Amino acid sequence: MTDMTEQIYENVYQQVVRLHAHWRILHQLFSTEERRRFLDEKASAFFGIIQEALTESVLMALMRLTDPAETRRGRDQNLSLARLVESVRGSDDEFSRSIDETLQEIQYHCGAFREWRNRVIAHTDQPTVFRVRPLPAILQEEIERAMQSIRGVMQRIEYHLQKGDVRYEEVISKGDGDDIVFFLQQAEEYENYQRDRDLAGP
Repeated sequence: MTDMTEQIYENVYQQVVRLHAHWRILHQLFSTEERRRFLDEKASAFFGIIQEALTESVLMALMRLTDPAETRRGRDQNLSLARLVESVRGSDDEFSRSIDETLQEIQYHCGAFREWRNRVIAHTDQPTVFRVRPLPAILQEEIERAMQSIRGVMQRIEYHLQKGDVRYEEVISKGDGDDIVFFLQQAEEYENYQRDRDLAGP
């Protein structure tokens, strides 16, 4: 493996790790109605901004990872999955074919995300804002399916490069969204305890 391949792998690896970290926190905080209602009661403006920012971060990360290896007719090279695949592609036709098929699968799953990136997140498309041209719905299952395919590509490449087995789904174990909710719940319980004690009197 060349030094350039190692650099490309390390950058794409870090992108995939950040994507999973942001998605995990987003899922922990907002995946259930109970959590959303609880956080809305505590700090609706703050958590509303956090939800929007994390959602945009996840979609932008997916788009960067699924960008082509080159844009503007080869003048710009993107540190994307396609670029990483290109850098490790060799004489192993079976490996190249299976990776190419998975990349096409990821592109298919990310079609709706790219519309959101192009029309809302990266640009402010007037027909979209004025509701003349509706946006496609984005389902949680579609994001998870795209991320599963990305993990599949990375794991094949890591096996090909004789890297270790990376568990991207398990990124972050301390100081995540569950911890925030736990401490907010603890604070609420203490506040209720203090109120009940004050009401009970001496």
